[in-house]
Amino acid sequence: MYDSSLPTPPVVEGQKQSKIGIASFVVSLIALLIFCAGFIVSFGYGFSVAMKNPLNPQVDQSSSIVLITGVVLCLSMVAAVAGLILGIVSVVQKTEKKTFGIIGLVIGALITTVYCLLFVFGIVLQLRGGTLGL
Repeated sequence: MYDSSLPTPPVVEGQKQSKIGIASFVVSLIALLIFCAGFIVSFGYGFSVAMKNPLNPQVDQSSSIVLITGVVLCLSMVAAVAGLILGIVSVVQKTEKKTFGIIGLVIGALITTVYCLLFVFGIVLQLRGGTLGL
């Protein structure tokens, strides 16, 4: 059944997954899920507003769904930055594996970049008078 003459794979001791790296991955993944959920809800709400009045859609800024979605997206941004920082700390460590830290760092950086791009897009849109000019 088992051939003992085959060489056994070497056992690497001393390197375990970084707990900070795992935390970075989990926090960044949660931030990604919250971001996707908030984006879907806000897109759906905007689409429903546009369907009610296609010629002049007006979003009620004091609507509870707008406020809740705004808070959820802000929490997602905070979680993304926390995952990014934890990822940087994990990658700097010398004695532990960096796999989860790198993944958490990449996810956190992508979400943070998307938020920065959306922020710049919002500023440009406001400066143009609120229209895309299409």
